[in-house]
Amino acid sequence: MLDAKGESPRVYRAELGIYVSDTRYLSHWEMSVNGEQLVYLSHELRGQGNACVFSMTNRDLPSIDGKTRIQRDSLLIRRVLTLYQDTVFEHLEFTNYDVIDHELEIEQNMGSSFDDIFEVRGVQRSERGRVLPPVVDDHGMVFGYEGLDGITRHTFVQTNTGSKCEAYGQSAAITSRIIVPAKGRADMKTVVSFDVRSNERIFEDNFEIITVSEHLKILEDLSQHAYLGEFKIRSDNVIFDRSMKNARMDIEMLTTYEPSSKLVYPYAGIPWFSAPFGRDGLITAYQTLPFYPRLAQGVLEYVFQTIGTKVDAFTDEEPGKIFHELRRGEMANLRQIPYIPYYGSVDATPLALILLGEYLAWTHDEKSLRTWWPSVRKAMDWMDQWGDRDGDGFIEYIKRSPAGLDNQGWKDSHNSIMYANGVLAQPPIELCEVQAYAYRARLEVAALARFLGESDFADALNKRAAASKAEFRAAFWDPTENYVYLARDGHKEPCRVMSSNQGHCLWGGILDAADAQLVADHLMSARLFSGYGVRTLAADEKSYNPLSYHNGSVWPHDNSLILEGLRRYDQIRHLQTLTDALFDVVAMSDDYRLPELFCGFRRRTREPPVPYEVACRPQAWAAGSMFLMIKAMFGLGMSFRQSEIIFQSPILPSSVNSVEIDGLRIRDTEFNLVITRGHDTCHVEVTRRSGPMRILVQK
Repeated sequence: MLDAKGESPRVYRAELGIYVSDTRYLSHWEMSVNGEQLVYLSHELRGQGNACVFSMTNRDLPSIDGKTRIQRDSLLIRRVLTLYQDTVFEHLEFTNYDVIDHELEIEQNMGSSFDDIFEVRGVQRSERGRVLPPVVDDHGMVFGYEGLDGITRHTFVQTNTGSKCEAYGQSAAITSRIIVPAKGRADMKTVVSFDVRSNERIFEDNFEIITVSEHLKILEDLSQHAYLGEFKIRSDNVIFDRSMKNARMDIEMLTTYEPSSKLVYPYAGIPWFSAPFGRDGLITAYQTLPFYPRLAQGVLEYVFQTIGTKVDAFTDEEPGKIFHELRRGEMANLRQIPYIPYYGSVDATPLALILLGEYLAWTHDEKSLRTWWPSVRKAMDWMDQWGDRDGDGFIEYIKRSPAGLDNQGWKDSHNSIMYANGVLAQPPIELCEVQAYAYRARLEVAALARFLGESDFADALNKRAAASKAEFRAAFWDPTENYVYLARDGHKEPCRVMSSNQGHCLWGGILDAADAQLVADHLMSARLFSGYGVRTLAADEKSYNPLSYHNGSVWPHDNSLILEGLRRYDQIRHLQTLTDALFDVVAMSDDYRLPELFCGFRRRTREPPVPYEVACRPQAWAAGSMFLMIKAMFGLGMSFRQSEIIFQSPILPSSVNSVEIDGLRIRDTEFNLVITRGHDTCHVEVTRRSGPMRILVQK
């Protein structure tokens, strides 16, 4: 995480730096030219989102000999920072627009205390390892740290031949001199690697001599070998196209190979959540189906490989439970934090089963299903036994780990579940949306069980799901105001709070049509709908705070699930309104992205929403929201038994008239499609088809 110039200044925001495996390997990273800081102009992401180009210029600078000055704005400095295979490549290009040559002295100051990410976030430690003094070697600088976990971590900094390296305390400086000819350019290169010194293979052996343009061309070529496949989407609206490109780029950037699964997994977000998260990965993979099934395959493989096998109070692990978060830093290795992995998520297990059902519907990957089936049975057992602690038919949570999360649904901040008077609810807590997830999970697994020939198991699951639907209404429906309670506490008392959680009950399909209509109307009323999206908490609730993390803010991923819930119940008018609102948020943003969340203030004309100060950007399920919005708009669906893709009464954002989709691969068929706005509906045209599957458009 760096600032707008690609730096981490010594005296600036405490969280800046370069992180690897939950450790800040470089905390100080700052450059000066002739003793002065540069002036920021702009920056943009390139490649797969793994590179950023920063453009800067100079103030009035003293010359090195002190006799003249370099006039301001004489230099354009382009800094390309590329992250590839755990190595950072810095490429500096200096262009001189003056009529005389200029000699420049570039000083790069750097240092590291190898902070664990939880230290950066404010967790106090009684003791920590030993920071080694920086060492100058034949290649540049080496920083080191001997951890209490027995691991010695290193940061290697290599730069141009002939640079002067000096160490002082825990910091160091690399000084280089270059001459930039009049109307010409000069380059500098630096490589920062971690634990293993880089061999610079991304640029073969030519990193010293390639230009910035060649550097960026290599990145564009690399992006052709992306994780997610060749699916492409474009429209007649440039903002829509840019937002979809950025959403894909963000997911690509956050996706990595997990060593245990040898498949891809989307990390949750930057800077704080660059790690595997169960709930986040599952929802992101769901959002991007059917467009990127490889992502879902990787997530399912990983969560079933790491499924709980024992009872461990410190990590909240239980047999058959899906993990919540995994960290790999020193504090995790020492069990000073429970994220090793931590299992404090009440909803990840049913979400995994829902994703499984959706993945099988779009791919028919029977081989993977049979491999995962023993884990599926364990997950179902967890829902019925460990998840339902008191046997009342509902899944609840209560933390056992002293360092664990008080709340274990998606709204997992300590103050997110409360009574109408604002007092925090007492555990164990039953969340409304988790019961909807469990209902849908049972139906999804029942269909898969029947396919595998386990008819008795399928019948039992369908019967249990039908019973839970009636039980849910009796326990969670407010008959006076006609909405779904946020939760119930340990005494089965309802939290009579109007929240966005009930929108997930639409997504889970647990409501009948009449109740769903009432819930949809509540969600899109002024109490919950801000004009930019559905708030997490209604504006007239005691605990409402539009500046809060979970109690009045707007989360795009929350809204994307609501969108698909509205589609499930044919709430097309509300679906159109919410789609337009979210697209307006994208259009009004400075980078055509949806952030992790934003503040829940009421919309005022064309002003963008008030940002939430520390929202992750990029964030996986925020980027994934763009894909689920497309799926909901088009009414795109398929069941496990179908051999037809369904477009159910498709719509488009009000400012988009046509969308083209190329390379959409469903099972053994690949399509090119065009969706265009008609007089009273949208039309779907298949322009290319390779395979037997058909498309059915329903009005």
